[in-house]
Amino acid sequence: MMIFKKYLAIATVAISISGVAAFAQSEVPAETQSAQMRDAIQAIRKDGRLDVEALRKEAQNAAETARKEVGSQIKNLKGEAREALEAKRDEIKDLTKDKREDLRKEISIRRDETKKKIEEERIKLKERLAEIKDERRRQIVERIATQIEELNDRLTDHFLDVLEKLKKVLARIEERMQKVADRGADVTTVRSAIETAKTAVAKAEEAVGAQADKVYAVNITTDEKLRVDVSAVREALNKDIRVLRDVVQAARKAIHDAATALARVAKGGRDGGRVATTTATTTQQ
Repeated sequence: MMIFKKYLAIATVAISISGVAAFAQSEVPAETQSAQMRDAIQAIRKDGRLDVEALRKEAQNAAETARKEVGSQIKNLKGEAREALEAKRDEIKDLTKDKREDLRKEISIRRDETKKKIEEERIKLKERLAEIKDERRRQIVERIATQIEELNDRLTDHFLDVLEKLKKVLARIEERMQKVADRGADVTTVRSAIETAKTAVAKAEEAVGAQADKVYAVNITTDEKLRVDVSAVREALNKDIRVLRDVVQAARKAIHDAATALARVAKGGRDGGRVATTTATTTQQ
């Protein structure tokens, strides 16, 4: 189209020049020829301006079309990247949810097996308490034994809930790390910190499962040592819970370190700051 217009303009100029030459060779008075020549030149200039304006508009239209096409392509790419990120986020959430449900199911199964052992120990305890003459003391010992079992269950559930919250925080850190990586940042240290945190969480989950398996039996020796025997069982539970708490705290610290590493890579950006704040709040629970 542009080439056709160019040739048309050249032909118009040629015709106009031929017309001017014809005016010069005719017998028309000089003043009339001059006026006609001016008109012809003005017509040529006008045609030239029209052609230039047409070319300018065509170039502007072409540029606008190209700009729209590029914008559309960028929009499509952003949409595809957003969909891929959402798919990855959903995948992480589903995986975390499946693992969480599997762990609870596993602990529930193990507790059913543990309850059988607990019931056997209760029977043995009753047999041993039969030698204690004081009925009130027998009842106190049985009640304490039951309380120890229930306390172990409650604390096990508590630490399991804590680990679930920590895993959600870790999943968010991993999501935001991917966003930072998509912006071109080097997230090697963050990936390493996340893997360390995952290992710590897995270790804590194993510890919770092992704690759920434990049975705290009161070993009665003599009537005189009844208080000592019960205190020994309480202390055994407290000691195990302290060890379990330390393992969970180590997992919490590892996740906090991962959040700190992400914040450092993101250079204090919005994502990094939010991760650090969220993790700090969670680790104080």
